[in-house]
Amino acid sequence: MPKRIHKTTLATTDIASLARYFLADAGLEVALRFVDQAELAFGQLATMPEIGAHLGFRQPRYADIRRWHIDGFPRLIILYRVISDGIDIVRVLDGGRDMDSPFLPTGRVNPYFSSSSLIHLGASASVPTGCLQAPLRSVAVATAIAPSTPLSQIQG
Repeated sequence: MPKRIHKTTLATTDIASLARYFLADAGLEVALRFVDQAELAFGQLATMPEIGAHLGFRQPRYADIRRWHIDGFPRLIILYRVISDGIDIVRVLDGGRDMDSPFLPTGRVNPYFSSSSLIHLGASASVPTGCLQAPLRSVAVATAIAPSTPLSQIQG
């Protein structure tokens, strides 16, 4: 049975926000490379879920959170947890962010995140490994290019 990759709403928002940031700051090629590399990292984590280091949060509900990187984007980290049928991507963040509040959409402001760039894309996504790249790439780029477009039209 294939391992599943679950993404929280915050993780999906992070990815779309980062794609929008890279599109504006570095162009379409970098934005697409970011999404592709993020999906590759998620696939790697689904295959080898124990590979990431524990962050050591003191709160019991966050004690199992691990971190991993995205190749080519050294400032970014993936926060995830291992679950019974795969992995749960919790956040995708700038490593310089205030890690006291990584599970909230607010906190220390950094160049990648601002209140105007956050997009709420709906509930947690959950699809089998290998089926993620095209849909997420489409959603991230489409929302970066046309953020007012309803999600149902982008995914449709």
